[in-house]
Amino acid sequence: EAVFGGYVVARLAGASATGAFRGLLHLEVPFEDLERHTERERIFVASAARDEVLGQVPLVFVFAPREP
Repeated sequence: EAVFGGYVVARLAGASATGAFRGLLHLEVPFEDLERHTERERIFVASAARDEVLGQVPLVFVFAPREP
């Protein structure tokens, strides 16, 4: 929420204990414009890679605009 500047809805989909990826982390985020969204997405992915937990779990992040 700190990165995207508002409420974020997160849910884990397609979780698996094996394979190259453990699941999809679907994030519904506030959307203002494409340039701002792209920058926030870049910051989030970089922060997740440095996080003690998220950095160790191979997830695919799926970003979608949050419904108002």
